[in-house]
Amino acid sequence: MHEWKKRFSRTAGAATAATADTWKDLVLHVGDERPFMSTFTPVKSGTRLAEVFRRHCAHINALLDERGALLFRGFEVGGARELELLGQWVGHGACESREETSPRSHIAGNVYTATEYPGRYPIAFHNECSYQKTMPAKLLFYCGQPSHTGGATLLADGRAVWRALPEPVKASFAGHGYRLMRTYHPNFGMSWRQAFGVNDRASVEAMALSDGISLEWKSNDVLTTTQTRPCVGIHPRTGKASWINHLYFFHHSNLPEHARQALLTDAGADLLVNDTCHADGTPIALDTLAAIGQAYEANTLSVEWQAGDVLLVDNLCVAHGRTPYEGVRTLYFAQLDRVEWAQLHNSLLVQEEHP
Repeated sequence: MHEWKKRFSRTAGAATAATADTWKDLVLHVGDERPFMSTFTPVKSGTRLAEVFRRHCAHINALLDERGALLFRGFEVGGARELELLGQWVGHGACESREETSPRSHIAGNVYTATEYPGRYPIAFHNECSYQKTMPAKLLFYCGQPSHTGGATLLADGRAVWRALPEPVKASFAGHGYRLMRTYHPNFGMSWRQAFGVNDRASVEAMALSDGISLEWKSNDVLTTTQTRPCVGIHPRTGKASWINHLYFFHHSNLPEHARQALLTDAGADLLVNDTCHADGTPIALDTLAAIGQAYEANTLSVEWQAGDVLLVDNLCVAHGRTPYEGVRTLYFAQLDRVEWAQLHNSLLVQEEHP
């Protein structure tokens, strides 16, 4: 381990609140302020981002509450594994996924590849792990190598999305949430073993009981799960309502074209790997999906990655997605600060947001 890493490890937790003067000695704020995201670069070359996070973790977290996403560009970063160290300064512990949606590779500690979903497909907007009983409050991304073309990460301000949604859509989902159905096939998409990270049914059943998930075991090692989750939450620190969910992401209309075509066959129902509907089981109208998509698009910005970029995202108020890409794209991430839906969801407060 490098000596500077040893020094940071020894002093973990010893950081003090930063003054504006010492922050500005290390960090320059890029002048073109973008909606809900601020970008920072070093005052001089060779500045280590770990040193900035160590000295200014309180200031960085305050900025994150105010904005929603912070991009650090041009700093010295010791590779993907350093996300673990950065997370120790701005977070309060790791948060692990329990129901994966796409393959990931474990790098070290709490650091994984962001996704290994094929680059030719876009990834719809979502808040990481919001379909679980618990989710990460913060996400840290690191770009090892940007793709040759495409591959931008799209960010959408969930607070603005919630405000922009038509009142009937708000009323439909604020109090009751939505229902998510997922089917795990051994040779199509992800198996239940891959998604849950276990090899026996008893372990899956224990997780399901704990997390409020209904299971239906089918022939040929196929499993269908059903769960109801909220769509909007109140941020525990800012008190602002935000659209937080996987409703749009998991709806069958966002499946790749070849998968949608498969659903038109007689055996289509057995191939449906995921779908969402209203909490009472009724289908979500396509014009409702269109209104949600428009609210996302109207409140979106694009992060065009550069090698060495680090992006800190508040997962409780900013959704993310991805554009298709060609070539090699190497992106890593870590999930921080586990939070339960029970800490976010207050239907009375949510309903007050749209009288």
